[in-house]
Parts: sequence; structure tokens; C-alpha cells
Amino acid sequence: MQLKKIEGKLKELLPSDVFEHTIKVKDYSYKLAKAFDFEPEKLILASLLHDCGKIFNGAEIIFKAEDIGILITEIMFEEPLEFLHAEMSAYLADTMFNIEDKEVINAIKYHSFGSDEMGFINKLLFVADKMNNDYEIEEYEMSELERLIFIDKNLDKAILKLFNILLKSLIEKNRFIHSQILNSRNKILLSIKYGNKI
Repeated sequence: MQLKKIEGKLKELLPSDVFEHTIKVKDYSYKLAKAFDFEPEKLILASLLHDCGKIFNGAEIIFKAEDIGILITEIMFEEPLEFLHAEMSAYLADTMFNIEDKEVINAIKYHSFGSDEMGFINKLLFVADKMNNDYEIEEYEMSELERLIFIDKNLDKAILKLFNILLKSLIEKNRFIHSQILNSRNKILLSIKYGNKI
């Protein structure tokens, strides 16, 4: 399915605020792909579909997740859309949009909380999503992030900073925190500290 066709379908299916966020992530992904000499079409495809699971509301996504065998833990019932949409988006990218590229599917699946083994496209999509989310990123933090990403070309340090901002925001709002956020942050920190690939 062509990118324009996917974008048109998503415009019909997604709530307007989610679609608006999707377009911002798509545009930012293009900038990232150019900056890091990565195939733009692949990253744009992942960015367009990264939130397609949000075609469902909270109750619907729980029923759908149970139907397809996604493991649902106790805290997921508290914020089902937040906790389940990434895995649901990966499922829909495969089944509804017929995406066969496993790198794209994994990038979508792990864009919210990262993973223990974040591939390059996963890192790029994670950055594009978090740089265009509703977390309070201070102006000085945004400047530092832009420097890390586009001047230093240090994705790991940018991702670590984004995890820190995300955690601070979730704690200040007294929201639930998915354990994978902590695991992913620790993996990135180890990578920075010891120069290992994660």
C-alpha cells in the first residue's frame, strides 16, 4: 500500500488529534532519516502506522488485545490505550495494512516504551514520537536534544534524555509507569557507559 494511500486511510480512521500527531511524527521522521542517511520511506511508513492502534478506544482495545492474545497486566486496565496501542498498532500494520517488513513492525511495536534490543529504525521512531508528544519538554531541554540528535548525531544520549523527561512527567502526574521504560532506559545507559551496542 502506498504511503499516500495509508495516510488517507488513517485520516479517516484516527481521531483528529492522533492523526495530527502522526503527521508531525512523519515529518520529523523524514528529517531524522535525512540526518542519519536512513531510508526515508521505511521510517515514514513506520511513523505513519505507529499509532494506528488508536482507532480503538480504551474498552475496545482491551477486548481486541485479548482476542489476539496480547498479554494484559493489571496496570494496563488503568490506561489501556497508553499501554496497549503500540502492540496493537504493530498487529494492525501487519493485518490491516499488510506490512511485511519486520523492522518496521518492530519499530512500531516498541516505539512507546523502547525494548531491550532497540534497532536503529526503532531508535529513530522512538525519538520522532517523543519529540512530538505532549510531554513538557523545556526550551533548554529541546535545544539540547536537537544538538544531540542533529549536530552530535548521538541517538543514545538523546534517547536517554527523552526517557528521563518521560519518567519525570509520568511521576509528576502520578501516572502508571510501564516496567519496560525502566528496562529500556537501563539498556541505553549501559550502552552509553560501556560503548556496547544494544
